[in-house]
Amino acid sequence: MLLKIDICHEIKQRLEAQSRSVKWLAEQIGRDRSALIRSLQKRSMDSDWLANISDVLDMNYFQILSDEFDNEKEKRRKVQK
Repeated sequence: MLLKIDICHEIKQRLEAQSRSVKWLAEQIGRDRSALIRSLQKRSMDSDWLANISDVLDMNYFQILSDEFDNEKEKRRKVQK
C-alpha cells in the first residue's frame, strides 16, 4: 500500500516551523549533513533515523505514519463493500 504522506516533507516543515536547519538536525542526531539531505529527498526514511528525528523534533512521526496507514486501510475497506 502506497501511503500519500511524505514523511520527509513533514520533517522539513517541522524544521522550518522551529526555525532550525538541516545542519542543526544532522548534528543533533549524529549524522552527516549531506547524508541527511539525501535522505530527506526521499519519501521514506530508515526507522532508526526516524526515531532519532522524532525525539529531537518532539514529533511522533511513527504515529503520523500509523494514522495515515489506518486511514488508507479504512478507505480500501469502504471501496470493497
